[in-house]
Amino acid sequence: MVVKLIKVFVKPGRMTSYLAAQEIWNRETRNDAACLGSYTGRCEDEPNCVFLLFFWRSREALDRWMATEHDRIADLAKADEHYERIEVRVLDAALPPDLQIPKTQPIDV
Repeated sequence: MVVKLIKVFVKPGRMTSYLAAQEIWNRETRNDAACLGSYTGRCEDEPNCVFLLFFWRSREALDRWMATEHDRIADLAKADEHYERIEVRVLDAALPPDLQIPKTQPIDV
């Protein structure tokens, strides 16, 4: 499994519109069978910062999704209109095989 960790720096005054756009990303991404789940949360110490976690079956599944779905969803959501910059990392995760990851998580606003 891999985890795509994204730190988003939202433009001041745009948090509500950004989160609405991000929910489109979350919904569309979770439609992919290789996406095991996602989480969106706010940073307590940085009011214009959001963390996103997307859990994928494998690096190959993530790469396939990036090549086939990423740009379509970006056009649909238009989240980039609401943030200043993002930082993205893809992490290999070694988790117990019986771990159950929920398919959806609420946005922590």
